[in-house]
Amino acid sequence: HIVPKYILENENFIPASGVVKDIETFDPNFWNLSHNDAMLLDPQIRKLLEHAWFALEDSGYIKERKEIVIGTFAGMNDSSYQYTRIRNNQDLSGLASDWEVQYLNSKDSLATRLSYLLGLKG
Repeated sequence: HIVPKYILENENFIPASGVVKDIETFDPNFWNLSHNDAMLLDPQIRKLLEHAWFALEDSGYIKERKEIVIGTFAGMNDSSYQYTRIRNNQDLSGLASDWEVQYLNSKDSLATRLSYLLGLKG
């Protein structure tokens, strides 16, 4: 992205951003997601899925997760991924409607989607 000159000249502007590493290693087949859905899913949500799985593995509950009550709590701001990365990319913008992309990256269904994809019942 090009940062407007007035922002660059602001003494309070800090030219830094976060980068999600190794996002290309996300395996949509493992999560039973289509390749298109995975491409449209905010990388931060993809990482949340992976790390939730790792947490269950490390806790020793990965095999028992469908027999016991485990709940999820997750929060995020509205995802700007669809505005900053998808709409400006011809390869991605044609994969789904704006509504589908917004739903896929919705903060309001984050914990529910996480529970569903992990097979949790809590």
